[in-house]
Amino acid sequence: MLMTINLLSPVVMTICWVLLLMLFFVCLDGACSTCVFDAIKPSDVAVTQVNYTLRREPGFAEDARLRRKRDITIDDFFRPIRLSTFFFKMELDVSETEKLKSVINRAVSLIEKMLSVLPVEGPLLLNRTGCKFTLVEGINEGKCFAAVKNYRGEFCSDLQIPDDHLDGFSLWSDSDLMPTSVLYNRGDGVNNTDLILYVQSFASSQCTADGLNIIAYATYCRLDQNGRPVAGYINICPEMMRQNDFNDEKIFLTVLHELFHALGFSSDLFGSFKECFLTGNFSITCRPLLRTVRSVRGARRLVTNRVVELTSKHFGCNSSGSDFGPILQTDGSVVKSHWDAAFMQSSLMTPTISQPHMTFLDPITLAVFEDSGWYRVNHAYTQEYYWGKGQGCDFGLSSSCLMPDSAYFCQQQSSPGCHFLHKDRGTCLSSPFLHGCNIYESHLKDSCNRHPEFNTDSDGFGESFGETSRCFLSNLTQVTGDELASSTADLDLVGRCYAYSCNATGHVYVKVEDNWSHCPEGLFIEVPNLNGVVKCPASEIICSDFRSLFDVLMEGTPDGIHVTRDRSTTPHHCENLLEVDITFESLPTFAQGSSQLAKMFHDVVISAILSNTNISVGRIENMSVLWSQDIVWFALKKPAQKFMEDSSHFMETLGKVVNAGNFSVSFSGSVYRATAVSYRQISSRTSIPRHRDSSTAVNPGLSSVPSHSGIILVITVVSIIAVVILLVIVILVFRYCCLTRRSKGPQNQPVDSVA
Repeated sequence: MLMTINLLSPVVMTICWVLLLMLFFVCLDGACSTCVFDAIKPSDVAVTQVNYTLRREPGFAEDARLRRKRDITIDDFFRPIRLSTFFFKMELDVSETEKLKSVINRAVSLIEKMLSVLPVEGPLLLNRTGCKFTLVEGINEGKCFAAVKNYRGEFCSDLQIPDDHLDGFSLWSDSDLMPTSVLYNRGDGVNNTDLILYVQSFASSQCTADGLNIIAYATYCRLDQNGRPVAGYINICPEMMRQNDFNDEKIFLTVLHELFHALGFSSDLFGSFKECFLTGNFSITCRPLLRTVRSVRGARRLVTNRVVELTSKHFGCNSSGSDFGPILQTDGSVVKSHWDAAFMQSSLMTPTISQPHMTFLDPITLAVFEDSGWYRVNHAYTQEYYWGKGQGCDFGLSSSCLMPDSAYFCQQQSSPGCHFLHKDRGTCLSSPFLHGCNIYESHLKDSCNRHPEFNTDSDGFGESFGETSRCFLSNLTQVTGDELASSTADLDLVGRCYAYSCNATGHVYVKVEDNWSHCPEGLFIEVPNLNGVVKCPASEIICSDFRSLFDVLMEGTPDGIHVTRDRSTTPHHCENLLEVDITFESLPTFAQGSSQLAKMFHDVVISAILSNTNISVGRIENMSVLWSQDIVWFALKKPAQKFMEDSSHFMETLGKVVNAGNFSVSFSGSVYRATAVSYRQISSRTSIPRHRDSSTAVNPGLSSVPSHSGIILVITVVSIIAVVILLVIVILVFRYCCLTRRSKGPQNQPVDSVA
């Protein structure tokens, strides 16, 4: 009945006009977002005493003599970290708020799978800091005698912490058994929690600062007695959540970056890292790590054990006794809370985050959490990291970036070339974070992987765009006749996109126009019918798959996150599934014949579903695209909680977004908008065919769940009749709008987008 009321409202006319407007999508265009953590991190953080009574699995022996029979270590007591998230001030509409919550929940879910901690026993209750003087003697020694003037509670950055999350606060005399004044009662705390995360989205002064591209910022506001953050805060700048600016993947990476700061990736906490071990009777002893940050080989580096081990191995600096850790960002003599951008370019924890496919969750970054002593790490979620691989002990220093013919740095600013991953063309640029070094920066328009249909800036000479293209340095020209071919020797090499192929032995072949040529690493090759050369890049880079973090999450991990990529035509037998059809105005039929493009389209649709609904990626199963019918179909698996309640919420949320015209996906420069969604509940072991007769689809927003009540049947029939009548009204109104706007029909122009 709510649907009936909404469809009869004046919103119908508004929707009609919106359908006639031209679509615009303003992407972030690869511009790097800047992190301001070091400017906002607290200089003095309160400490909360936390109970870490250890939980022992059945069979653990408390007697030290028996315990020696089984090699029990402190690692046996670590459990996946539990984050409790609380949302407060939101300067967003309902749809934007849901997108933000989806991003936060996915980032939190990933962290809970990557990191483990010693679990907090009982409710997590934060301390208060309002005491000015404590008693130094008497029966109430150590208790508060006087409060800070005008004390008004506790804050976590911009947010006031709820009293229910805080301990009580009373004033005492030196002799009375009862407090003289109870200022605040003890709160209940937060159960089953190892870290409390407060979330807001409002236009703070950091969000609106001139000259900065701030997507989000975060910090910690409480530490436990061992130095681990137990409460944190994040603010996502609302402008970045607006419809036209929303880039799900980049905002996800930015949120993950900021949450890493809130978890302890901070220069102020590196000195609090500890080594903890188990002693007799299952007690824990920790000792601080000394000089975790120090000068090594002319740079300030983080030199904890696992970090040094992985850094030395990656960069190939294995000299005996070397503390070759990653270089930290510095401002003069002050060490900052990021990796140095020249040394760890493309890592998630450099000061800026670029395009998602150029940003990596690398093993060295996760090793920082491992070395803190507070966490144990699941490395299944890390990506292979390529920047500076095997480049030796001097890589990343100012002297190394001035070396000619570097595969990572460039010399002539503003000159065109290739991003070091060779998936994009680039322009040689520097930044304040590169201390005089230059690298090739890329934007969306520079991608070699965009669909050929949207290529508008090729300079010719055999360039080719698509999933099978990479960037090669070249100065090919079409000098003919009496012109000297040798004139190309004076032309600089520039980045151009050519089709490529790698065979099983790692040999690279490049296609220019209709000619395939073998391209041995480091050599210059000539191409028939063109003058000039193509420089052949490293095969390890050009032939790598470059799984993005989103590929890692999609393809599955040891603990079961998985979305099926290969869509079988075999009927699938499932129990308690919700069958979902999303109908679009049109689909990118050019992707139908390419398994790579089809897979990419699957992924952007899945991303849109996750952004608009509060479900986990692991619940989406057997997605299929019916290209001729403009339909995307998938099955929604049963969650851990009650299925029918969850399904109803999912149907209501997705139905509202689609019916409002707000569900769309951006792919290869175009926007594809959904027009309807239908559902079918499967509650028994029913065969679900991939291609169903269209008659099985139900009207948008209704589910064909079997009814066991005559009342429900009557309501269902009446609702269907009402919907049919309303559809007729909508069609009539739509035709009227279209007739009045015939001379100003909608324009369908391809625009740059981020998928």
